[in-house]
Amino acid sequence: MYVNNNYVISNLHSVLDAEDEDEVLGKIYDRGVIKRLPRYLKLVRGWMLLGTAGLVVRTLASLALPYLVGVTIDNYIHSGDLPGLNIIIAIFLAASVLVWLGGYVEEKYLAYAGDKILLTLRTQLFDHLQRLSLSFYDRNKVGKMMSRIQNDVGQVQQLITGGILNIITSVLTLLGIIVVMVLMDARLALITLTVLPVLAIATAIWQRFARRGFIRVRRAIAAVNSQLQEGLSGVRVVQSLSREDLNLEQFDVLNRAHLDANIGATKLTSLTVPAVD
Repeated sequence: MYVNNNYVISNLHSVLDAEDEDEVLGKIYDRGVIKRLPRYLKLVRGWMLLGTAGLVVRTLASLALPYLVGVTIDNYIHSGDLPGLNIIIAIFLAASVLVWLGGYVEEKYLAYAGDKILLTLRTQLFDHLQRLSLSFYDRNKVGKMMSRIQNDVGQVQQLITGGILNIITSVLTLLGIIVVMVLMDARLALITLTVLPVLAIATAIWQRFARRGFIRVRRAIAAVNSQLQEGLSGVRVVQSLSREDLNLEQFDVLNRAHLDANIGATKLTSLTVPAVD
């Protein structure tokens, strides 16, 4: 059996580059999604509060550690103040314990919250899909819907429990560092912070390309899931028509395209850390 790989690749690229409903889901900001977040956050309010408290404790204690090192060197080691050194070391160890404890509470309860939200979203989606009309399933591939339920729901979960709180952590850390730097040497702090506009411009440029790259990844995995679902659900027909080799070649083309999309997204991601450094 033979399949025209160029034809399959051409069709796949048209899917990956198409301006369809996935482009809407690729928006940086979607008011509809943001409006729905509070109802899910309300379900895990207690766990979110505990996780956020752990996050704040970990962030503040982490900011204290380098400051304590500086105080130790300047005020106690240089002067040979051994009793004072013992006290500051005890404070340093206490701050280290707070970093560990805050991180433990943060990871534990945010994981609880994320799993609860994931369970709720998938249950609601499954219930909703069962109530849709048959004409809806005539227009949409099951594999693509499976990709939405599995992959996109997981992304929403990460946004709620990881993305938003990571932004809060980063902002708190940055503000704390700026305050400490200004208190230590305002002039040197201002000179150091001149790099922030450059960083903001670099981030904006990266975001423009990264958005396209990650949308291609989502579309590619949807195509793979769709081909996989069709091949397995219709395996009796496939075997009766001896289409195994043909289906394998088609799936291989889609799977390799998914690999290429992921490699492209990984290259874009790998640029961020060196650029920030």
